[in-house]
Amino acid sequence: MKIKEIAQKVDKSEKNSVWIDIQEFGEEFGLGYCDYKDEDINVRLKVYYFHHWYCTDSYVGHTVIFFDDEFVGMSRQLGRKCDTTYSWTSNESYQKVKDYVVSLIVNDSDDGDPDLVDFDEDWGDGYKLAYVGQPLKNPYYNGKEIEIENRGKMYENFHTVYIKGTDTSLQMNEISFKYNLKDLIENE
Repeated sequence: MKIKEIAQKVDKSEKNSVWIDIQEFGEEFGLGYCDYKDEDINVRLKVYYFHHWYCTDSYVGHTVIFFDDEFVGMSRQLGRKCDTTYSWTSNESYQKVKDYVVSLIVNDSDDGDPDLVDFDEDWGDGYKLAYVGQPLKNPYYNGKEIEIENRGKMYENFHTVYIKGTDTSLQMNEISFKYNLKDLIENE
């Protein structure tokens, strides 16, 4: 059976429809991450499986894509963590869908001014972490560098560590971590 016939005969019921990830379509068109209007994209753009299966906890497979009830393309995702790839029926179909997706982009920066770095913002001397599995290096307690160790299972003990070689326990929010700055790295 050819794809044109499959597109004509595909089950277009709600049960067989695919939720549309507008961000994924945006990526297909090279738009990057954008904010989109709250318009229901499923009114004009519809996607249906013609061949799918269950992969871990998600449906994946092959779809046909319709825009204003016209068959415009197909997609395939071969596994849950695999990228979705698209094929289009023509350059015109590709452009029509792209123009529609672009029309949904929210342009909330009418003045065109970018966010600027505030050079006077004080970031302090370091940062805090919440969980025992997060630290990489440079822990400090009361202004002194310490070595920490986790005792027990990380998934049972989320916030308590010990100063290495002692029985002194600390909560993660009591420890600071230095930024990865050149002078700190050279001294290691």
